[in-house]
Amino acid sequence: MSIDLPVGFIFFVFVGALLLLWVGIIAVKVLARFKPEMAERILRRRFSMTLSALVLIFVAFLVFPYILIPIKPGHVGVLWERFNGGTRVDVVLNGDTVVAEPLSEGTALVMPWDRLIIYSSRFQTAVLPIEAVTSEGLKITLDMVVRYRPVRANIALLHKVVGEDYADVLIIPEVGSSTRLIVSGFTAEHIYTDKREFIQNEIFNHVSKDLKLNQHKLLMEENVKHKSEFVYLEDIMIRDVGLPEKVHAAIISKVNQNYLNAEYDIRLLVAEKEAQRKEKEAEGIAAFQAKVSGGISETYLRWRGIEATVELAKSNNAKVVVIGGGRDGLPLILNTDGALSAAPVTQADDKNKDNESAVEINSSAYNP
Repeated sequence: MSIDLPVGFIFFVFVGALLLLWVGIIAVKVLARFKPEMAERILRRRFSMTLSALVLIFVAFLVFPYILIPIKPGHVGVLWERFNGGTRVDVVLNGDTVVAEPLSEGTALVMPWDRLIIYSSRFQTAVLPIEAVTSEGLKITLDMVVRYRPVRANIALLHKVVGEDYADVLIIPEVGSSTRLIVSGFTAEHIYTDKREFIQNEIFNHVSKDLKLNQHKLLMEENVKHKSEFVYLEDIMIRDVGLPEKVHAAIISKVNQNYLNAEYDIRLLVAEKEAQRKEKEAEGIAAFQAKVSGGISETYLRWRGIEATVELAKSNNAKVVVIGGGRDGLPLILNTDGALSAAPVTQADDKNKDNESAVEINSSAYNP
């Protein structure tokens, strides 16, 4: 039986006792006016009556914590009745045992001779350090995290068949045994690197299977005809892998070398692609030159050279442009990389000494 009590229940009881005492005093005064004999008998016994009331209140305060038991949020209660068959889950309906619903959160009214056991119906976690041996005979330590919860509707059945320490009885031994069995088929490198998730799934599947079988066996031994399970396993995770220091360093070094090898493979692939690109570029340039070589004359090249000279002279940098009648007729551009003033160039080609002139062009002053 579950009841809801208001906040400050003890305070309300105390105020109620004071009100009751006040009402008793008024009642005695009224009786003294209309029935003085009865009021006199009450007054003669007032000490014993007051003492009895105080004893009753004291006993009530002592008994209240045992008969009014709070059930916190996320928890349920299983009632064990001393004179009514204990935890009753043996009602059979259509060939299946009907399990009594646990008491929901609130305040439960329990007889002093009965007992209320509180269970958490939330997900719970357990961290287990498990020592295992790998396939190469290396001893490692695994920190396993197990998430589980009891099936709320079947908590009474769980309490009857297993008990409050169901995690230590059912789940933890199975996780340890399955972990050692699965890990023995893998190397330390697999567990530490790329096979961890696969190993986790293998351990979880193995534990889930064994856990179901164990629950069915317990129900059969208790002669309880119930098909549902009373413990739900949510997940099993490998939080950390403890390896010897030398083995850990060797695995890290091997992983680094693998990544370095992959990097060089990519470099070679990029170099090969670059070589192919340059080859295609050279083929394109050769094809272009073959097509346009017949249409390029010396006059056209000379004109393009003059245009390029004019464009370069527009820049703010100081430079010397030597214009002469050389073999190709193209100007010679010299970057002075210094002051804006310079002297005329007097050195010329020996073969064209008569028709060559040297002119210095200051690019900062030239504006074609």
